[in-house]
Amino acid sequence: MGDMVRDQVVQAGLQITPESLGAMAENLRKRRGPDVVAQLAAEKVAAVGMDGDLVIVDGLRSMQEVSFFRSRWPFPILAIHSPPATRHARLRARSRADDSTQPGYYEARDARELKFGIAEVIVLADEMVVNSDRTSEAELQAMTFEAIGRLAAGARKP
Repeated sequence: MGDMVRDQVVQAGLQITPESLGAMAENLRKRRGPDVVAQLAAEKVAAVGMDGDLVIVDGLRSMQEVSFFRSRWPFPILAIHSPPATRHARLRARSRADDSTQPGYYEARDARELKFGIAEVIVLADEMVVNSDRTSEAELQAMTFEAIGRLAAGARKP
């Protein structure tokens, strides 16, 4: 769902930076409600003709987003959680344009996402994969695909 925020930053004529993305995420929610990013993602799903297909949405941040999606489609939640130090190191290593090298950035990012309500989404997830510093990329991929398979099988039951 971060792509929805990135799209809004670009549409506003701003450069994609950690600051512009964080500010846009907060401003969108203040102006249009806490489920606005879910609304934008649902519009994109419908626009590409995938409404009704199996769709994986990455990046839920609040129960309002969950409620919005569940009002349209029944779906389970898979949380992939990493300890903060592991998550921060991996975010720094991926070197995406919206990642920062500034001290304290990742702690501030975590605080912003906690304010959005991400903790409740994680706690109420139907499945959780723990991605620790000892988890290889291959192991994470295998665990994630196994969890998605279990969730998809359960979601398709009448």
